[in-house]
Amino acid sequence: MLAPDDLLPAARQLALDMLGTLPHMLTRYKAIINDGWALAGGDAMALEKARAREFNSEVRADDVEQRREAVRARNRAGG
Repeated sequence: MLAPDDLLPAARQLALDMLGTLPHMLTRYKAIINDGWALAGGDAMALEKARAREFNSEVRADDVEQRREAVRARNRAGG
């Protein structure tokens, strides 16, 4: 929960964080939100878990390392 005065700054920071993701990740994340919105909480969590497992099965170790290095470089640059 956020105080009313903290809501807009938090929303802006979340938006910036989302813009910093890989485009295909943002699309997948938004699909989970859209698909899970109409589900009950437990069913939505199950959907999220299933989608995460599906995605993770496609990820290669070198992709993870490249992304990790990109995050480190961004953090070193102050962004």
